Amino acid sequence: MSELIRRANSMPGSPFPAAPPSSSKVKPLTARTPHSTAYSPYLKSSRSLLSRIAPLHPNRRTPPPPPPPPPPRKKTKKELELEEKWEEELVESVGGVEAWAVMQDEERKELRKAKWARELGDWGDALVFFLFFLFLCLLIKLLLIFFWHSLWTWCTVR
Repeated sequence: MSELIRRANSMPGSPFPAAPPSSSKVKPLTARTPHSTAYSPYLKSSRSLLSRIAPLHPNRRTPPPPPPPPPPRKKTKKELELEEKWEEELVESVGGVEAWAVMQDEERKELRKAKWARELGDWGDALVFFLFFLFLCLLIKLLLIFFWHSLWTWCTVR
């Protein structure tokens, strides 16, 4: 950070010129460089503000990793019974335990997913409709606010 500040201050048009190192702290006005300026309150405030910023140390520690996600919630007794019932219905619809055991895990997963969608209803279309309805309500509200403000402005100007 200090290197960037030094580089920026060394530019020809910089309002905060970097003073060349010298033995004396205070130079007479005639010995100053041509691009130096007189006293500026901004100079002191900007340098004091910059000094309050914590420098980025190359040896600072990296932040700790984020905490692991919380464990999934436990299913209720009712949910477990419902899943067991659906599983039995799926086994019977396939053709028995033997046919169910022969199936791949992916096929069983797809059947469970389809059963879940059939039993609980697919909420995808309802969710899209709800979001569209919510968007329309917000749009109407914004239009009403705009027209009310326009009407108020028109009435107060006259």
